[in-house]
Amino acid sequence: MFTRRLFALLLAVALLVGLMPMTAAPARAEENLKYWIGVDVANQRCTIYSTADNHVVHCWLCTTGASGTPTPQGIYHLPEARGSERKEWFAFTATWVKYAVRYTRGLYFHSVLFKKRDDNAMKLSTLRRLGHRGSAGCVRLEVAHAKFICDNCPTGTLVVIHKGVDDPRITGILGHSASIETTPSLPAPPFVTGLVLDKTEPVRLEKGQTLKLNCAVEPANAPTTLTWKSSKPKFVTVDNTGLVTAVGNGISTVSVTASNGVRTTVKVESVDTTIARSVSLSPAGPLTVNVGETLQLTATTDPSPAAKALTWKSSRTKYAAVDESGRVTGIAPGTAKITVLTSNRKRATVTVKVVDPYAPQSVSFDEKGPITMHVGEALTLTPVLFPGTARSACIWSSSRKSVAQVNDGVITAVKKGKARITVKTANKKRATIVINVVD
Repeated sequence: MFTRRLFALLLAVALLVGLMPMTAAPARAEENLKYWIGVDVANQRCTIYSTADNHVVHCWLCTTGASGTPTPQGIYHLPEARGSERKEWFAFTATWVKYAVRYTRGLYFHSVLFKKRDDNAMKLSTLRRLGHRGSAGCVRLEVAHAKFICDNCPTGTLVVIHKGVDDPRITGILGHSASIETTPSLPAPPFVTGLVLDKTEPVRLEKGQTLKLNCAVEPANAPTTLTWKSSKPKFVTVDNTGLVTAVGNGISTVSVTASNGVRTTVKVESVDTTIARSVSLSPAGPLTVNVGETLQLTATTDPSPAAKALTWKSSRTKYAAVDESGRVTGIAPGTAKITVLTSNRKRATVTVKVVDPYAPQSVSFDEKGPITMHVGEALTLTPVLFPGTARSACIWSSSRKSVAQVNDGVITAVKKGKARITVKTANKKRATIVINVVD
């Protein structure tokens, strides 16, 4: 009974509605939007159309997905924003963009790329890449163009991503092939193209000294933030104004980088004047000095103040000694190596030979042997010392005293036979002559 009554009621309502006058159907959301967007992945164009009559409002160069990460073709409607979408800055994993507007899951319309959240840090390569594939599926645009979509294409805006001007997706809407003629771009802000330091050659500073480096930006009106850095802060430091300070002993590369990555450098050497890079001796060896006499050595260091802390050594002090000023004294005949060391163990060495000017270098006789003598005859031999300044006592000996005897150079023939007469100096230089004694 209840079912019959419900059915009758519904039928009456239906008849009543059918008798009411017809009204227009509600308009679709797209019909209340001012623009819709076409993306031509074949020609790398992003076109803004008027929803009123499909005429082209703007046509811009863009960058869509590379071959490995293509921009998906199809018909989309811009979804509601979430997170940081439709804000001035949007962060991806390793880069920043401006005015990101999502058109499908994980893919966006957005500006060219920035190295950091800084208008002066644009990656110029992505600006130059517009008109060519290269994104990871997103649609890249100039900053002003991305901002136009962000500001003027709200949720529900139609997006048609197609493969060319004759793609049915676009011709079905337009009724004709799509245009690829681009509208003029907005003037791009000036970007840093070069940096010029007022010091281009390597700079040398003493430890503790400072130097202000000045950097000119090209073009001069390009806005940027300069970042200064030293490759070896233990040798050279630099602050954010370009003030360089020498703090160690070594070479560092000081660099200055603009926000967009343009960079220039200069080498700066910090010299600790108490630490020697090298040391040398004058006069250069080998040298000769007499016993009892002195010889002055001079050490030269680079840098010169390092000479304040030098150590002198002799390898054989029994022959030659050296004092703390580098003065060498001959002690006894022989050879020694004199070494000077700096505080950081740099060294220079010279060989010094000590000689005794009165010690014979050789001894000989004026007479040529053998000499013939008769029994009972006497002969005086005179030794000749070399050099002429030499002085020495002489020791005489005979190999056969029964044949010939010698006493202080006087030879006496004793009996028939042959003997060798030898003279020896105090430093063991010797000469020998043969005596033949006949009857």
